[in-house]
Amino acid sequence: MCNNDYEQLDLIDKLKVYQTLNGLNQTLLGEKLEVSQPVISRVLKRTHKPSFELQQRIHKLIND
Repeated sequence: MCNNDYEQLDLIDKLKVYQTLNGLNQTLLGEKLEVSQPVISRVLKRTHKPSFELQQRIHKLIND
């Protein structure tokens, strides 16, 4: 596993924690990140790697 893969998994894990702690369903999480619910579902299942732009939005959301 390369560094980028590890960082990606870590970011997704943090997003899952954020979602749980804030009581957000995938639709609301998608609205906050300006993507659709299906995109959120695939990202959380790790079947879709988020774009660099989405990674930045996730990072900003979970760190604000």
